[in-house]
Amino acid sequence: MPSLSLTNSIADIDSVKSLASGHPVYLLTAIDKSRVVVKREDKANAQASLGANLNAMRAATGQTTGTVLKNGEVLVLQDFVQEWTDLVAQTAIMEPLAVGQLRNDLAMPGTWYKMPKAAGINDLDAAITSLMVNQDKVGVRSIAKALSATDGLETLGRVIAADFYNGNDDRFAIDGGGGSQNQRTAARFRVLFNIKNVLVMVDHGVLRPAGLDSFDSNSRYGDVDQTIPALEARTGSLWPGHKLASVQSGWRKQYCKDVIADLEDSWGPRNRKIIFSSKARLPWNADTRLYKGMSQGIDGIIAHVRFVGNRANAPAGLASRLQILTS
Repeated sequence: MPSLSLTNSIADIDSVKSLASGHPVYLLTAIDKSRVVVKREDKANAQASLGANLNAMRAATGQTTGTVLKNGEVLVLQDFVQEWTDLVAQTAIMEPLAVGQLRNDLAMPGTWYKMPKAAGINDLDAAITSLMVNQDKVGVRSIAKALSATDGLETLGRVIAADFYNGNDDRFAIDGGGGSQNQRTAARFRVLFNIKNVLVMVDHGVLRPAGLDSFDSNSRYGDVDQTIPALEARTGSLWPGHKLASVQSGWRKQYCKDVIADLEDSWGPRNRKIIFSSKARLPWNADTRLYKGMSQGIDGIIAHVRFVGNRANAPAGLASRLQILTS
């Protein structure tokens, strides 16, 4: 059994590596070479909302994208950096840069969680940048191929459903405000907002869309102990989860068309030598498949909310969410 995993508590750390300069994301490696990634979200005391977010993504997609660290696991991280402090004080050994960075990040307020070390991650931003700067189509082709493959677009649809439920608009815009600027054409996307968070990764040996980075610390709807009417009254805006209700099926179908159009616009048409060949990289029924995935994600979320809501001491806000989802 590996020392570092999502199911086992962190107890053995041999080394640490910073994965993103300036961001609290680290790769931990144990003596047995097992690995796990830990990340700090800037929102303090967010264990409940972060846990609910990750559980919703798992319910919608089947992907285990993270687990909130227990207090004892955070203490293990603190003990690890303290051991290095003591070692440096007693010897001439130089402390690795990542250890110092981790020490500083542990001193900052926030909530830590762990996620698996994903393999083969590719994001749309890097792929398009490579296409524009180096005329390298490998990244764009791999993302389009992953989306077009069996259950690819459906998986992205399930991710989007979870983002709506979680109030996460750091992937696709969900509040009607429109998308970001297309770096290729300078026009604005319809709904594509942060192309860095449109990700694919190797999942059980297959490259498929990933629901990583699903937690938005600025989300106004992460507190599952509050009812949706109470949160809406406080924020003056509607919960995006309203769009997951069955009465909004027509709206979601158009939204899926907008997502597909934005993806095609992001990488541009293919150069085809054969006349009448499709210049689109995604299949002709891409929006239908995306919508199917959203519907599957909604079903998974409803089942999860219903199950958790029936537990003793269930969060008070789940009943109002379920009522909206099933309307």
